[in-house]
Amino acid sequence: MSAQSPEEHAAVAAVGSPLGACTSTVRIDPGAQPQVNPDRLVVKGQCTDILFKLTTAAAKRYRFAQADPIVVPVCSSFPNPPVRVSDTCVTLTDTCDTAGSYKYTVNLVNRKTGQPVVIDPTIDNEK
Repeated sequence: MSAQSPEEHAAVAAVGSPLGACTSTVRIDPGAQPQVNPDRLVVKGQCTDILFKLTTAAAKRYRFAQADPIVVPVCSSFPNPPVRVSDTCVTLTDTCDTAGSYKYTVNLVNRKTGQPVVIDPTIDNEK
C-alpha cells in the first residue's frame, strides 16, 4: 500500500474522532473484481476512525466515486457521513455505540471505462 500524501494525512487528521480514536485501515486491492481487505472489519471498544485506502495497484484502475463513496446504514454507530479525502482515500468514524454486523457499500469507478464498481463488505462492531 502506498504512503499517504501530505494532503491525505492532513485531511485524515482533521476528520479525527473527538474521542482520540484509533484508526483501522481497509485496503482495496485490484483484481477481476476489486477486493476489500478485510472483507469483515471487526471494530472493538469505543470510537474508531476507519480509513478506506486504494492500494497503488488498485488506484491505477479505480477511484472512489465522487458521491457516496462509502454508504453505511443510518444509525448511532455512524453519526457522520464518510469523508472523501481524495480519489484513493475515504474516512469514516464508527462510534461503536451498538454491537452488531453492518453491511456497507464501497462505490468505485473504473478509471478506463467510467463504469461503477460496487463492493458490499461488513463491519462488525463488538462491545
